[in-house]
Amino acid sequence: MRQSQGDRGWIRQRHLMPRRLTNKNDLLLEVRRRSNLRSAWQVVRSNGLSSNSGRKTKSEIAEFDRQADRSLETLYRGLQRRQYSFHPAVGWAQPREGKAPRPVVIACVSDRIVQRAILQVIQEQPLVRSYVKHSASFGGLAGIGIRDALQRVADSIREGKVWVVRSDIEGFFTKIPRATVVRVIGSLVPDRMFIEFFAQGMETELSNMAELCDSVELFPILDTGVAQGCCLSPLAGNVLLHEFDEQMNRNGVTCLRFIDDFLILARTNQEVRRAFSHAQKLLKKFKMRAYLPDESKTKAHLGHANNGFDFLGCRIATGTILPSKKSIKKLMERISQIADAGIQSMAAVAVRGRMKRSDGLVPALREIDDTVRGWADSYRFCGDQPVFRSVDRDVDQIVSRLVRKYLVATEQANALLRRRLLGVHVIQDTKFDPIIWKSV
Repeated sequence: MRQSQGDRGWIRQRHLMPRRLTNKNDLLLEVRRRSNLRSAWQVVRSNGLSSNSGRKTKSEIAEFDRQADRSLETLYRGLQRRQYSFHPAVGWAQPREGKAPRPVVIACVSDRIVQRAILQVIQEQPLVRSYVKHSASFGGLAGIGIRDALQRVADSIREGKVWVVRSDIEGFFTKIPRATVVRVIGSLVPDRMFIEFFAQGMETELSNMAELCDSVELFPILDTGVAQGCCLSPLAGNVLLHEFDEQMNRNGVTCLRFIDDFLILARTNQEVRRAFSHAQKLLKKFKMRAYLPDESKTKAHLGHANNGFDFLGCRIATGTILPSKKSIKKLMERISQIADAGIQSMAAVAVRGRMKRSDGLVPALREIDDTVRGWADSYRFCGDQPVFRSVDRDVDQIVSRLVRKYLVATEQANALLRRRLLGVHVIQDTKFDPIIWKSV
């Protein structure tokens, strides 16, 4: 992998973990601490089970989970011997309607745990914590989230800042200069070996470059960019945009940022336009730009707050905050995909007579349940019950379709097939490997 001149001062070859021991306060000791690794695994497990990256991710999480204690101990030993190496990840060109695919990088479970363990240690460093923590920044920070951002939106509108510009930064993660981020973190954390390992954790190497064809150019495999899907990437974004946050919240203007999405609020049309022009100048320093309201209605918006606007998956109108139409649409599409996959799995079980762990009605219903619960929890700050009743009716229709398919498939099935189609393991389907001996 090519490296810039700036990178070479900080980063060794990707496959080598720093081997020289430092003093007793070495942060690599904190990274590999068993309690830190276990805490990191719990976050990775939770995120993986709720991921939309497909059943492959969930099956990898489930496989690791079945022998988590042993796997975490193996991870600990590798880190202890300074022999841990990050593995090539899988690139996924996630389709987007009317847009270029989103370049999502899916690392193996062990890499995700180590990256999360690194992040947890960095977040505990006082200088880093104070550097990235800003009253107008809400993404990728512990204990702060969308609810806090929307509360600030409501407060700002009540203060009379009723003109808004919403936008996001085009191709943000793929344009982050890693050397700059590493240099800043290195100035805040005086542990060279830890910084080298942190830099290695931010690099991207793909195992399926040939399969990605032309889409491979979207991925951050060279000197610039961080992986979308890596837990270290939001930190990198917050470090890079520290000056942006400082500069954009002056002269009576409020600019709220959630990683690469930002909202500017001001008292007049002229003020909000001037602030947006200033934002473009600040981003240009990193060869970045924000979408213009005139060029993309979905990516940017300029107008009066009374007319309503979307921000962070919500529709903000006079006195109300609701799930956006786009968010509701994505939820229904996701549930339909799960139901369709469940129906296909039942058809496959009926043909082959055996089931996989993910086959059947129950696993599909469980996945729908997890999806609906997660979506509803993320909108607990919304209070418009008619909207949620409407969403529930749509969910009911999809679930009913899935259950009807099961009932039709089991009308003439025997007891064992009914159980397989339901998704409950049949003992005789187990691949037995009995111990056999002859009597003496």
